[in-house]
Amino acid sequence: MKSRTKSTDGFTLMEVLLAITLMGLLLTALLTFMFSMGEIWGRGSEERLFVQHVNAVTRHLESLLRRASLPKAGVVRPEPFFICEVRGKGAGRFAALGFVLLERDRLMAGSVPPAPDIHCALAIEDAAGLSLFWRSELEAAEEDEMHSVEVSPLATRLEFGYFDEKADRWRFERTPLRVGQGVWQTPEQIRLQFRHKNLVAERIVTLPLVLNGRAAF
Repeated sequence: MKSRTKSTDGFTLMEVLLAITLMGLLLTALLTFMFSMGEIWGRGSEERLFVQHVNAVTRHLESLLRRASLPKAGVVRPEPFFICEVRGKGAGRFAALGFVLLERDRLMAGSVPPAPDIHCALAIEDAAGLSLFWRSELEAAEEDEMHSVEVSPLATRLEFGYFDEKADRWRFERTPLRVGQGVWQTPEQIRLQFRHKNLVAERIVTLPLVLNGRAAF
């Protein structure tokens, strides 16, 4: 008569429950790690996009101002930049950095006539951020009636920079300085502040000099 032997193959109920518990703990830790890494990456991505936007706007403004400093054929412009007043979407008027372009910028709508001279101005509008105002010389319009386009909704402040020789330092003002009744002093730099949630960045753009009818850059 053959004796029966007890089978030792397979897992006991206790072993199965223990394995399931350990697997659940490992999956929980893995999901927690993945979500935390995704949150960290998302915050880093938002910051990178913010910096890229700030740098792109700054580069375009530098290019815009360099083109504005180019002399017009046959005419020497010793001072290509000036302070002017523009009228925003509301009823108010505010000071802006003015200049003249010889050709249309890519930010301007295609309906603007390709005039030899396009009068432009940069200013901060509370609702739209940094805006570019312009009017072609071929357009029949009132003196302060200009088109406008949003350059950066994240730009919250534009300041005018002047070098104080007595104090040997730069001064930045929210409104341009006056040198007389109705006469504005042209700044040498502009400082822009950009803000998005808790991210803040500042950029300084130096206005190109014009020496003997040539842009100094």
